Amino acid sequence: MLANGWQYLKPNIMKHNLDKFLIVLLLLMSCTKDEDSGIDYPYYKFSETEQSYLISNNYQIGNVLTYKNQNNETLNLKVIESDELKSSQYSPGTFSTTGNELESYFDRKIIRLEIVENGINYSCCDQINYVFSKSNNEFKFGLKFPLWNKQSSTIIDAIQYPIDIQINNLSVSPLEPLEIENTTYNRVLLLESESIEELNASTNLEIFVNQIYYDIDFGIVQFNDLNGMEWKLINN
Repeated sequence: MLANGWQYLKPNIMKHNLDKFLIVLLLLMSCTKDEDSGIDYPYYKFSETEQSYLISNNYQIGNVLTYKNQNNETLNLKVIESDELKSSQYSPGTFSTTGNELESYFDRKIIRLEIVENGINYSCCDQINYVFSKSNNEFKFGLKFPLWNKQSSTIIDAIQYPIDIQINNLSVSPLEPLEIENTTYNRVLLLESESIEELNASTNLEIFVNQIYYDIDFGIVQFNDLNGMEWKLINN
């Protein structure tokens, strides 16, 4: 009986040990997967308040926005990129290190548009960039507008997404409603270059913009140039 009982128990013991081995193996695989997904690195996410400052308009690649002035002249901006994603932050290189080591993850939102009338073969410095970033656990956002008449290129987190205007202290900035073409934009910020210089190095267009009406939810809804032209959004 004892021998038979032992023979009966032995496969069960082996099965129990195999189950334990599989569980340990799965745990190890799970740990490896977590490490690969970056769980051991900081991940800086947009807060609820910061989310409210992101452009909420649903930009789709290929969409064209048209702005018209008092002389019925138009400018068309075409969407070429619209992404909100988890991005990687890498260490910078030094004299003694090569850098490029993963340090953290962060939220980023990018919207890019090109000026159709500007032609082709222009770089990222000749395009409209809306950039929102939580890199280094600091929320920053701003825009690049190639017609802006004040040269002030800044990098928030990536050299391929430069901006002209970084928006700071938004919580204390005056936001006013603005009606254009029977559409009311409720959170509009007036940005001014405080310059009358005819500067426009990024395009082949002789339009020198010194005022931008920026709606928090949409982006640029109007811009004014040094010739008194008011370029207003007529479709969205």
